[in-house]
Amino acid sequence: MTLTITSELLGQLVRVARDQETTVILITHEPRVAGYADREIVLRDGEVDFTGLGVTGFDAVATRLAAGNRGAA
Repeated sequence: MTLTITSELLGQLVRVARDQETTVILITHEPRVAGYADREIVLRDGEVDFTGLGVTGFDAVATRLAAGNRGAA
């Protein structure tokens, strides 16, 4: 589904997610929409582009998941 999303709706989405302490995964090609995110993960050619992400962080998460520990670091 393709949807045109307004700044007002994006603002409400962010507020509700923070109030409810939940995560929203939003996929977009629009930099304006991505600008509302606390974190941005870029995919290039179907793979995560680690430029600027810090591979150490990813490795730490992968290690925790492999060990069966899905909790916060």
